[in-house]
Amino acid sequence: MPQTFDQDAYVDALEPPVYVAGGRTHRGVILSADEFFAFVDRIKAGGDQRAQIREFFDLVFPPLRPRWWWWVLRDARPRSVAEYVAELPLGGQLEAFKSFSAAQARMNGIDPAPTTETSGTGSPS
Repeated sequence: MPQTFDQDAYVDALEPPVYVAGGRTHRGVILSADEFFAFVDRIKAGGDQRAQIREFFDLVFPPLRPRWWWWVLRDARPRSVAEYVAELPLGGQLEAFKSFSAAQARMNGIDPAPTTETSGTGSPS
């Protein structure tokens, strides 16, 4: 019997990320492996940490496309998740980033748990 992989069923079974702020629930996207690893490479290259956090949240929770009436009714423009996260103190930004990036890593087959190494011989005392 031929093996079947149902991509639609697989993707539907994954839970999208959710961010709640400002009385709204924002549903994000699951990054493809290419998007995720390209972002990881940019993180490894270094740079402004806050800009990287904003880029990550704009990838996972894409901002809405501008509408013509946003310029007329300036207060009507919905805020992006990246804007909400930017209002948090750095510790909160890092915690939100850590939570969502670990989930994205797991969905891309990476164990996000840090490895701990002990000094010495590694034998119990």
